[in-house]
Amino acid sequence: MSNKENSSIGVVLVGFGLIVVLIGAIYSLTVARFQGTGVDEGGIADRIAPIGKVEVATAIQEKATPAETSAAEPGVAEEAPAADPAAAAASSGGQEIYSKTCIACHASGAAGAPKLGDKAAWEPRIAQGMDALMTTVLNGKNAMPPRGTCMTCSDDELRAAVDYMISQSQ
Repeated sequence: MSNKENSSIGVVLVGFGLIVVLIGAIYSLTVARFQGTGVDEGGIADRIAPIGKVEVATAIQEKATPAETSAAEPGVAEEAPAADPAAAAASSGGQEIYSKTCIACHASGAAGAPKLGDKAAWEPRIAQGMDALMTTVLNGKNAMPPRGTCMTCSDDELRAAVDYMISQSQ
């Protein structure tokens, strides 16, 4: 063997040795430091815990009957019953439901919804009758989702909202 070959083999061996030493140093600086230290389960849970919570809740108010109201509040005069129950529902609960859910589309006419107060748009719908309007409300039509997005509303509450919109659009 010549000296040239010996020096080449020496360079390769020295290079290989440096690579082994470098890998050992990296190992000792990283992995070996964390072995045997134990894992702090509580610390990890604290670090990855969400910052906050989002809770969606809806309030469903139960309406008290006049008898319950007078029994609960003695000495308070009862209100006279409305002559037309549909008009009473349309004026109070119907407006509330409209303001919570229906207004999003029916105030602006979004996606072809008839605007509140637009007699020309409501006239053909009113002519079809309340049953047809309620079928549309309950099942949805075109861009309108079923129940007009008010999944917590009862059929009576939805009917009151429709009554309110009709009363404002005639």
